[in-house]
Amino acid sequence: MDFLMSIIRIAAWALFLALFVPYCFFLLTLYRALSKCSKSSRTMEPGLVWLMFVPLVNFILQFFVVAGLARSLGNEFRSRGISSLEPEPGKSIGIALGICSLFALVPILNFVAFPVCVVLFFIYWSKIAGFSKGLDRVAVRGGAAHFKQPDSTAAISAATLVPSIDPPFPVSVVALEVGRPAPDISLPLSVASSDQLSMPSASAASSRKRSGTRKALLFVTAGFVAVTALAVVYWVSQSKTRACDTLAASPYDQNRPWGIKGVPFAKLDANRAVAACQVAVESKPIPRLYAELGRAMTAAGNPDGAVTNLRIAADRGYALAQNDLGAAYASGRGVTQSNDEAEKWFKLSAAQGNAVGQTNLGDLYSDGIGVAKSLEQAATLYRSAAEKGFDGAEDRLGDLYVTGVGVPRSFPDAAKWYRLAADKGNQWAEYSLGALYQNGTGVPRSYADAAKWYRLSADQGNADAQLNLGVLYEHGAGVPASSAEAVKYYKLAAAQGSQQAALNLKNVRQDSNNVAIAAAVIIGALALDALLGGDSHGGSSGGSSRQASCNYDDEGNCHHSYNEAEDANKDIQQRSDDLNSGTMNSPE
Repeated sequence: MDFLMSIIRIAAWALFLALFVPYCFFLLTLYRALSKCSKSSRTMEPGLVWLMFVPLVNFILQFFVVAGLARSLGNEFRSRGISSLEPEPGKSIGIALGICSLFALVPILNFVAFPVCVVLFFIYWSKIAGFSKGLDRVAVRGGAAHFKQPDSTAAISAATLVPSIDPPFPVSVVALEVGRPAPDISLPLSVASSDQLSMPSASAASSRKRSGTRKALLFVTAGFVAVTALAVVYWVSQSKTRACDTLAASPYDQNRPWGIKGVPFAKLDANRAVAACQVAVESKPIPRLYAELGRAMTAAGNPDGAVTNLRIAADRGYALAQNDLGAAYASGRGVTQSNDEAEKWFKLSAAQGNAVGQTNLGDLYSDGIGVAKSLEQAATLYRSAAEKGFDGAEDRLGDLYVTGVGVPRSFPDAAKWYRLAADKGNQWAEYSLGALYQNGTGVPRSYADAAKWYRLSADQGNADAQLNLGVLYEHGAGVPASSAEAVKYYKLAAAQGSQQAALNLKNVRQDSNNVAIAAAVIIGALALDALLGGDSHGGSSGGSSRQASCNYDDEGNCHHSYNEAEDANKDIQQRSDDLNSGTMNSPE
């Protein structure tokens, strides 16, 4: 995984340089072209070009730069007497490039607009470079235009000899070298004036060039419109499936469409998701949409319909659906409970690298359900899923490092994995990290940090976190002492069946004068709490409702581990309810 991310980062930097370096030279060309225009001809200063480096601003500024450069070049050409097919050279292509770059910001359309922008970019760059070189070939002397001579030999151009002719093409130079007689350059008698010279008409050539330019612009515009129309048709055709993806895709589905973040199971709008996915499946019956419909039906409380759609996707090899179907068999929702079937589908999902499938298979190995118990195998599966960023696996791996089963005991490593999961909002990891801070195990002791993580977990309804936060408020540890706040959190925990919270609620101090005394003995009180998992006013210092008993470390601190529950089947069901309120990890 790390190697793949390194390759992606290198490719991203290579793409950035491939775009940025040419862009720098492009702006340099614009700057030089403006610099070659006299101050009287310029409508903008050359230095303003460098503002095009400012992100986002350049999308608007580019129109002003294109218009200003075109007017400046047009003024300069007229002042030097240079004929041009365009009154404002390069403006049409430049404006087309600007419009195309705005289309490139629109999702879906950007796949079409970007290559068109690249073509227009190089056409515009080439035109401006050509205009700039044209200014180099003609010098301004005393207000009149003169073609620069090719060498230092005294010479007179044909334009000087016949000033009434403004040739539309390069004029051959007739040299008059010192010491040699001048050649006879008189015109034939039959030629009365320059208008009668046998040469192509300037207006005809100009008309032909203008016509060719118009055709090219028409071709580019027609192509862009056609491609844009196709993109719009594609967008409309995908709108039905995109609604399902947006409402029901899992954030842990590695096959979800690009640009779809996924919705956590607890935040699914079940009824809207079911309706959108039913329409999507009818228009495009592919495994991904069946899997998302099954996920939505699970959230809507329709296990039978969920299993029907999940099985269609799972039979076609869709990894997340295989995991969800395994979860249905593990919990007996919509099907007859079967550990063997759960193991089968979890293994199929895990073999495809699905992080949730790996985590659920790790649970089976951890608890010995349907397979021979192997904490080492469980740790391997948890680590693989955790490295993919699945918070459920990160939390479980933290548990193993706390208890030292399947991996060497390491509280710093436990804190590391708990923190990764807690940063994603995993309530059990938040609770566990708070317990480490309260005990000073693997991290420096900090009641303020303990209160911070307990609060985040308690706000998600974690009874153990509510109990411990109540203890901190009662004793004023890491938070201002407040009997009212302590009572509030004890009531929340007691309402979920916490006997310790109910006991604390009866005995909580109502006299604010006792706060000072409580603060004086806080260290001893919490130390006893750490040893016993709760004193007369104690909390749960690591003992979790996910297990039947505490696991103690060498210091006597109590830590939770729901991988060693006495009732494994109950443990799976409890984790199912804790993590996704419907199917064992499947929607995550």
